[in-house]
Amino acid sequence: MLLWAGLSILELVLFISPVIGILIAVISGFNWIVWAIFMLTLFGIMYIKRPPISLVVALIVIQIGVGLTAEPLWDSLHDYQRQRVETFLKPQEDVLGAGYQIIQSQIAIGSGGMFGRGLLQGSQTQLAFLPEQQTDFIFSVVGEELGFVGSVSVLILFYVLIIRGIKIAVNVKGSFQSLIAAGCVSVFSFHVIMNVGMTIGLLPVAGVPLPFLSYGGSFLMTSMILSGLLLNAWRHRYEY
Repeated sequence: MLLWAGLSILELVLFISPVIGILIAVISGFNWIVWAIFMLTLFGIMYIKRPPISLVVALIVIQIGVGLTAEPLWDSLHDYQRQRVETFLKPQEDVLGAGYQIIQSQIAIGSGGMFGRGLLQGSQTQLAFLPEQQTDFIFSVVGEELGFVGSVSVLILFYVLIIRGIKIAVNVKGSFQSLIAAGCVSVFSFHVIMNVGMTIGLLPVAGVPLPFLSYGGSFLMTSMILSGLLLNAWRHRYEY
């Protein structure tokens, strides 16, 4: 959305750099080497692009502010919020508790192999080892019962949807329709990345459903509305 609104790549990187910094610090266990690599990369981009000095000063001030407030922010989180982050980093430390669901999800996807166990033949799903399999962890069911081929096929379909949405956002003439299309694509992209990422353990569990596949009438209706907005933007692509 920010890119479509006219923000440059450099400004976008500088804008989200504090968030990236916090994520790197948390994931790496405050490893200063990883932090230094990130900062050197950022300074390299700034040196090549030569942004305005005011933007650089603002970035430094924001980074210092984030550094001073990171620990108080962590302490202000509720226990369940901190547990969610810690479970994402080390799920094996609580196999029967907070880490149970993500571990079972990884087992289900891994046991599917190349072509899967067959529809309704998955042990983790059919024997109810995997909680919430019909909603947030539906991709685990796909991975176990349809295997690698089925999982990749689903991802290809989402890829086609997202790429087509991006083309619509780029090609429509009106700025309003373009922003609407970009917003719809952003929602689809976020949900796909978050859902697939959390089922395979690359992202923390956040309760994000998978478009068109996860059980739930409200989000299915939302997905249909977003699709309708994309189609409407393409239909009126020549209107300003």
